[in-house]
Amino acid sequence: KLTDEPIAMSIQQWTRRAAVVSAGFMLSVWSGAQTLYETGFEASEGFQGGQTLSGQGGWFATRDGGNGVTEEPLFEGSGAQAFVGFTPYTELSEANYDLFVFRPLDLAPNPAPGEVVRFAVEFMIADSSNERWDCFRWAFFNTDEQRLFSIDFDNNALEVFYGLETGPFQSTGFVFENEVIYYLEVDLDLHQGTWGAWLDGAPLVTDVPITTSGLSTDLSDASAVWVIADEDPNDGAIDPGDNFMAFDNLRWSIEAKPLAPYVLSIEPTGPEFVAITLDGEPNVEYTLQSSEDFVGWVDEVTSSSVDGVVEFVDRVSAGAALRYY
Repeated sequence: KLTDEPIAMSIQQWTRRAAVVSAGFMLSVWSGAQTLYETGFEASEGFQGGQTLSGQGGWFATRDGGNGVTEEPLFEGSGAQAFVGFTPYTELSEANYDLFVFRPLDLAPNPAPGEVVRFAVEFMIADSSNERWDCFRWAFFNTDEQRLFSIDFDNNALEVFYGLETGPFQSTGFVFENEVIYYLEVDLDLHQGTWGAWLDGAPLVTDVPITTSGLSTDLSDASAVWVIADEDPNDGAIDPGDNFMAFDNLRWSIEAKPLAPYVLSIEPTGPEFVAITLDGEPNVEYTLQSSEDFVGWVDEVTSSSVDGVVEFVDRVSAGAALRYY
């Protein structure tokens, strides 16, 4: 609990640092979506600052401590935030000391084809003052409590990684900075069995399998995880940094799947024919239209394919006017 004076002073110091770097940040606007859950961790929602997040608003934690709701805002122009890290939790001598803080979804998502389940959150990772740096993650679980995949922010290397349910973590090629507010979006296409993630709109990973071993792809939660990088795992104690991950404006929703930009190419195949090839999304219906004046348009064909490539051959009479597609 953030109740003793030294901790409160440190949080205020982080508040000032975060406020400087967050100037000009603007939250994206959602529209036309079905909201499954959203929160800003405000008092008006029943959250109490200075207390652990676990036990409030349906949130849980795998250990006591190491999480909370701030009494003062860390993000400029916002109210309270939630956090994991900063204060060591109890039971420090146990072998597995990762902390998971999560809220199960009240409604099992059931999107239609062409829709995705979207997880979105603002977050910031603060530096350590004791020269120990840990990792913070967003880990996605199914209702069997099996981890499907994770997005990892390594606060020592300041690099972003991702991991599936098996195998090592892989680099996304992205780096991040401390005390900078980021906006993370994760889309899960339960029909295609893939997921993608974007950081401030830039793709971290796309079209990655939700599971590589046949796990159930229903969704339970996205856990905020504190992974302590213990300097000596054999000394019977752990040495966490006083770094932390603060997060706010967390939202689960069902959204229309954003379509990737398509590429349309036209090649002559003879004096009277042209081949039009569209390279788009798999299993998405596209309608090819033609026009001679760029005003009136005529549907030529509507088609889809499993690989997203649709081909059409059009006959053009000799001496015909220009034709647009």
